[in-house]
Amino acid sequence: MVGNPPSREEVLVMIARAKPIHSAGELYRYSNSNYFLMGEIVRRASGKSLRDFARETLFEPLGMKDTQYYDDPSIAVPQRAVGYFTRAREKYGVVKTNYSLVGAGGLLTTVNDLGKWTRVFDDANAIPSSPHLGARMMERGVTSDGRATNYAAGLARDRIQDVDVVHHNGFFPGYVTTFTWVPEKRMGLFALCNWSEAPDTLLQGQMLREGLR
Repeated sequence: MVGNPPSREEVLVMIARAKPIHSAGELYRYSNSNYFLMGEIVRRASGKSLRDFARETLFEPLGMKDTQYYDDPSIAVPQRAVGYFTRAREKYGVVKTNYSLVGAGGLLTTVNDLGKWTRVFDDANAIPSSPHLGARMMERGVTSDGRATNYAAGLARDRIQDVDVVHHNGFFPGYVTTFTWVPEKRMGLFALCNWSEAPDTLLQGQMLREGLR
């Protein structure tokens, strides 16, 4: 059981009170808070929740009917996979949570819908209102002194098993995911697992080995 999480308003207050640890643009460091704030920017700029905005502008144009930002734990989701954690050797418990913050996470999807999502990397006009979305998502970030990072727009750029890949892993109590796009092969690989202790890097490596055969 996961305890009661902070509300959206409480998180905004905590972030506002945080002290900067380096100057903007000085270096790259992943932060869930930044993605939460991006969701808040969408809310204020569009007048819509991230859930509604993403559905209308991203998921519906791609035909991703089973994908949503889950910002209301009271909503029933048909066929949702239960998340598990390890209690002891060969014993498992069910993860229960009221977590409803989205932006850095909180996305429910399916393997079939992820297959549809790969179109943004393979087709510049997959979403007509946002052309070249995939290419723009793969552009590396640059620090204020001109150094390129290995991180793009929500995706890491790396070389794994002698292949250039764009990827990201995700974690949530009871769930582990991994997504990899191989540009030179025009191939998307992804795994969704409803067990907290699943080894994400092992899943990713195995998928690459099988996919590149």
